[in-house]
Amino acid sequence: MSLQKYLERIECQVRPPSLDHLSELQQKHLQHLPFETLSLHLGQPIELNIDALLEKILDRKRGGFCYELNSAFAWLLKSLGYDVRLIMSQPFKGDGTLAPPFAHLALKVVLDGQAYLVDVGFNDGSVHPFPILEGHVENGCTLQKEGEVWTYIDLEREKNLYVFTEQEHPLEDFFEMCTYYSNSAESGFRKKMFCGFQVQGRKDYLTDHKWVEGSSERLLDEQEFASKLRDFYGVPLDDAEIQTLYAACLQRAREVSPVN
Repeated sequence: MSLQKYLERIECQVRPPSLDHLSELQQKHLQHLPFETLSLHLGQPIELNIDALLEKILDRKRGGFCYELNSAFAWLLKSLGYDVRLIMSQPFKGDGTLAPPFAHLALKVVLDGQAYLVDVGFNDGSVHPFPILEGHVENGCTLQKEGEVWTYIDLEREKNLYVFTEQEHPLEDFFEMCTYYSNSAESGFRKKMFCGFQVQGRKDYLTDHKWVEGSSERLLDEQEFASKLRDFYGVPLDDAEIQTLYAACLQRAREVSPVN
């Protein structure tokens, strides 16, 4: 039942494992499940177990952030017969330094003897399965390897995205960093709310109550804010949740630019 509901959620069908099918699943997942941090600003705990994740994604029609989206996608792929492993990644921060180990959860999928990097919980990078091959260039990205560590690079923007290793990890290995990013006042996910479809080339998203569309941006009133979340992103929040989120956005804006 959950498998069928998941496939309906992303508008896909059951097919034998193949690269074309894997690519379709990844693209549809990115198009239908937003990368969003709403739970962190609604006081809702992040639960990294498959029952809680499926309830959130399928029953409440929500998205999530990397730990949620990629672990749920791993469950879907395994249910469809794919060889998938959770792998540890460290994104590059704005100053060029690396985030801590387990700061990002990505996936390795092995298909017909070839390993692919698959990620439905990251802002940049390929929207297709990316062959884990040194020097391979696809969709403006490439991989470089030093020892056991791969660096994922956006060539078009001359930007390092993240490093990863191919070692498989149980989901429990990510609990500590997921808790940190969910609860710490130092976490960027806590400092601003975010909601957006993580699709390459798409530049429309919400960051707090600011709507960013390409190179333009504007502040939204509460009605517009609710419309973007409910209608554009398909997140069925009730009025109380909308009011809580919007009030928090306004409070953060006042703290940044206090009125004298």
